[in-house]
Amino acid sequence: MQGLQDAIAGTSLYVVSPNDDFDDVKKAAIEEMKSVTKAASEGISIGPVHKKDVVTASIMLDKKKEYAAILAFDVKVTSEAQELANKLGVKIAA
Repeated sequence: MQGLQDAIAGTSLYVVSPNDDFDDVKKAAIEEMKSVTKAASEGISIGPVHKKDVVTASIMLDKKKEYAAILAFDVKVTSEAQELANKLGVKIAA
């Protein structure tokens, strides 16, 4: 499809039909982007899991231990990252 080069993986694709209220669809898209932007500032990235990702996630061990986790979908977890995660107690769900 044309025009999707700037799409963000995991976000919704909004299609406006003639019966839709454009402003409502636009508002929903903007709210989703605000959510994605907020999440990105909390540590979303794309690519293999490295030691630095584990270090970043380990910050949560002192605040909310259950949030010291990395969700990795169809990406490689480096052996160094896995070893450090095991040592620190960061969970990696791959």
